[in-house]
Amino acid sequence: MKILHCLAQLPSHTGSGIYYWVLADGFKKLGYENAFLYAVQDSFKPKVTEGKVYEVSFLSDDLDFPIAGMSDEMPYNSTIYSGMNEDMLCKWKNAFTNMLYKAREEFKPDIVISHHLFMLTSIVKGIFYDIPVIGISHGTDLRQIKKYPYFRELHMEYISELDGCIAIAPKDIHDIENIIGISKNKIKVMGGGFDSRIFYRENCSAFSNDKIKTRSHDRISILYAGKISYSKGVYELANAIPEVIKKHPDICIDIIGNASEAQISELMRLSENFKHLTISPALPQPELARKMRESDIFVLPSYYEGLGLVNIEALASGCLVATTSIESLIWLLGDRVNSSGIIEYIKLPRLFDTDKPYEEDKPEFIKNLANALSTQIKRVKEGFQADDEVYSEIYSHSWDGIINKIDVYIKQLISDIRQN
Repeated sequence: MKILHCLAQLPSHTGSGIYYWVLADGFKKLGYENAFLYAVQDSFKPKVTEGKVYEVSFLSDDLDFPIAGMSDEMPYNSTIYSGMNEDMLCKWKNAFTNMLYKAREEFKPDIVISHHLFMLTSIVKGIFYDIPVIGISHGTDLRQIKKYPYFRELHMEYISELDGCIAIAPKDIHDIENIIGISKNKIKVMGGGFDSRIFYRENCSAFSNDKIKTRSHDRISILYAGKISYSKGVYELANAIPEVIKKHPDICIDIIGNASEAQISELMRLSENFKHLTISPALPQPELARKMRESDIFVLPSYYEGLGLVNIEALASGCLVATTSIESLIWLLGDRVNSSGIIEYIKLPRLFDTDKPYEEDKPEFIKNLANALSTQIKRVKEGFQADDEVYSEIYSHSWDGIINKIDVYIKQLISDIRQN
């Protein structure tokens, strides 16, 4: 089977980009032939060793603006979809349309998988009208359409004609059906996965006796990794540090993400210039995984996440986790993990525009964040260890299981289409 994978942004730099690559790699192992369509710009050009590649180049003669990101704040130079004028939208559509027609003529796929239920996936279905097209929602697409509904009304003509749709959580089914317009019987919930070849505990786990004995410092290490943006709650994290160190002065905190000088200054100011706070650039996944294995606690105080997969990666790497109450994550992990103590949830404040907290609610949120961190710090100091059954449940969410489920779904979808 020949599969064309489509993504309108940089692959591998975000959760959806990682999903894009891992899914294709899994299908390759199953014996399928892949081709890739994605966006590139500047020096960000992935090295594809096998399969046809169709790159749409931004910051180029044809597209003289940065890649448009599904989140308004991306970990690279980007355009905000809602800020695009008619000329930019026209150029964007033409560039992807031309490349899709080229892929149709040259590669002749049997099926197309397109990421995000947004403009590109609609264009894909319009061009590949006679073969199965599956759209994958990552949650951020639904957030974008809720904030800017005119995109659905004006720029997604064929989206409801998708043959299949994959959602990451049950909570998204209602929006996919009622906002996007895809029939409920076409939607399959698959969750998300992590790469167990990269994220694992071994002997350097936060709970390994070996690690506890060989620590080079006495400080409890706390890690944040993600975008440096207001929606991620990273500024509230910095603001919570003075409260945390009142009880636990023996901590160090690493914030990993691409931050400007102004952002670094603001984070340091909010932390009251905590001397054990380090802010450093984003890391490739293998290096991030190693950092997780060296850390005791991972924290993600985000106001909005489709799934918050990085929390599962951190759990798999041996961290305790403190994160906001992400509905889809709570559903995916299940009662055994959620009640084990390995993860501590932080109540979200009231939000508007999907991911913006009311200013008057921030102090309470910061207090709750500090309390959650203190709870996990206390557990680390007490030598907390999750049992094997908890880790078995966590590792069941690796990509191998997700890919096999998607493979079964695709085969059933094709069979149903042929019968009809």
